[in-house]
Amino acid sequence: MRLLKQNKLAILQEKTRLAKFTTSTRQKRCWESKIWVPLILGFILVTPVIALDPQPGSHYAAAPPFGRILEFEIPEFYPPPNENRIKSIIRGGQAEPKNDGLFWIQQPTIVLISLTGETNLVAQASECYYDLSRRCAWSTSWITAQIGDGKVIIRGEGFTWKQGEAVLTITNSVNAKIRF
Repeated sequence: MRLLKQNKLAILQEKTRLAKFTTSTRQKRCWESKIWVPLILGFILVTPVIALDPQPGSHYAAAPPFGRILEFEIPEFYPPPNENRIKSIIRGGQAEPKNDGLFWIQQPTIVLISLTGETNLVAQASECYYDLSRRCAWSTSWITAQIGDGKVIIRGEGFTWKQGEAVLTITNSVNAKIRF
């Protein structure tokens, strides 16, 4: 009989210990979510506002100097009457806002699109800076540009992209490959 009481007491103590552990684990998870959920929601809500401003010189020219933006994208539209068609777009795997509307973009891709929707140019680099107020990108890294259907490929070191004018200038060590 005494052994039975000791076993019941041991089982009760174990259940109490497990209940305390489970409660503290739940409280810890709840505490963690109280911190992370607002941060994640804030990032999700702020990212599209910073990254998708189609008009130059607008109120988004000064982005906050913190955080990272995943799938960064800035389009440039044709002037009226084709203002709903994208003329060019610069996108990156991720971007980091700097001061005064400047972004550092990793793995940027520049795409130039015709009025008919055909892709005229695709240029890729490892990194670049993008100035939101001047609508231009530049870098000293390597860039590879493919024109049209891929029969012309240009590679060089260092470039400037003027998004409003749709002008890509490759400055150093330029090599071109033309396929017929």
